[in-house]
Amino acid sequence: MTAEPDPDADQREWLRQRLRSAADALGVQLAGDPAFGAHLHAIGSRALTPEGAGRWLKLRYDLPGWGVADTWDGDQLADEIGVPKPHVHAWHTWADPDHPDIGLRADLMDLATGPALSTDMVLHEAPARTGAAWWGDLRAALDTIAAYPTRRQRQHPDEIGPILREYFAVDVDPGELDWATAHGDLHWGNLTGPRLEILDWDNLGTAPAGYDAATLLCTSLLLPDTAGRVHLELADLLDTPTGDVAQLLVAARLLSHIEHGDHADLEPALRAHASTVAGRLATR
Repeated sequence: MTAEPDPDADQREWLRQRLRSAADALGVQLAGDPAFGAHLHAIGSRALTPEGAGRWLKLRYDLPGWGVADTWDGDQLADEIGVPKPHVHAWHTWADPDHPDIGLRADLMDLATGPALSTDMVLHEAPARTGAAWWGDLRAALDTIAAYPTRRQRQHPDEIGPILREYFAVDVDPGELDWATAHGDLHWGNLTGPRLEILDWDNLGTAPAGYDAATLLCTSLLLPDTAGRVHLELADLLDTPTGDVAQLLVAARLLSHIEHGDHADLEPALRAHASTVAGRLATR
């Protein structure tokens, strides 16, 4: 049987070539097969320093109008917060020589101390290696992140009203919400165990308080026991008017992904959960 051609083969090879350029610029040697980010917007690989130390080399690119370069120093910036994460040792930014309108950034960081707890944004298997100490570390990290001052925005206040009206026919005044700094993409694929580390800080910025807890909950809905554990551990962040808004914002983001062909299996549970939250918010 003949294998189906890969429609993304050219894009994958383009990313591989830029990753090799980043490795040369940062003085490391690639080691192992690369991992590609969602929609082929990023690539990463294990790398070795001249002294033989293991590192992770992550590369992203920016097209005109994306706005990625405005926030793609998140991994570097998050080193200041003081939570468990791979430390960024060096970075390199440049314009693609063949396409000067495309910007690229590579970050050279420590390897994660353990594997991610999911291979996907949406959880399909119960996460192992998450005992009471792990949950305590996560909660402490979320509190530390929330208190970190930043001008970066994960969720712009002016976007909230239109998003919630479009998806859930809910009206919200952003001025009445509590705001805090969020990791911005806190799903199980960005958490490690048994030692907690938090990965991929591209979306670091302010959002309605509880946004990270809402992301972890909404991406756990296919596994009710896990979703229940998330709610149990983070209820004080979720069970507030602002926490309800955060859950609806995350649900709308995930429904947008579903509209583009991702995570279709999550839709029934996500819509049911959002309907419950929207109904509760309307009676507050």
